[in-house]
Amino acid sequence: MSLETSLVTAISADPLLSGRIGSRIYPLVVPQDATLPAIAYQVITGSGILAHDGPTSLNNKRVQFACVGATYAAAADLADALAALLRGFKGQLGSAGVQVEFAEDVNQHDGFVDEQPAGYVRYLDVMFLHKDGG
Repeated sequence: MSLETSLVTAISADPLLSGRIGSRIYPLVVPQDATLPAIAYQVITGSGILAHDGPTSLNNKRVQFACVGATYAAAADLADALAALLRGFKGQLGSAGVQVEFAEDVNQHDGFVDEQPAGYVRYLDVMFLHKDGG
């Protein structure tokens, strides 16, 4: 199972986040007809980790989440809830998911989406050190 699939599973299972977004978590962009709030995700960077004797089973990925809300406060609150779920996470992510050795939120910045659905955006970048699941 990929990190991205495990993230969707974990976010959908979190009571606080699922209460806000339901199943509205999308790869790359929030669809034009989506109800807000919603989350989109994309991998920004990713690579395997090398040791002196060659490749290891560890991977390093930076995932960016776009937390979109109808108001600035809604977008910021959604990003805060997502950061609280992922910040410092260590363990199995999602059911039969990947093994996360460490997760760190490394950047946040704001934006605005003026196409439909128009809304405020808080981008959250999270670095994951992980082993892919089976």
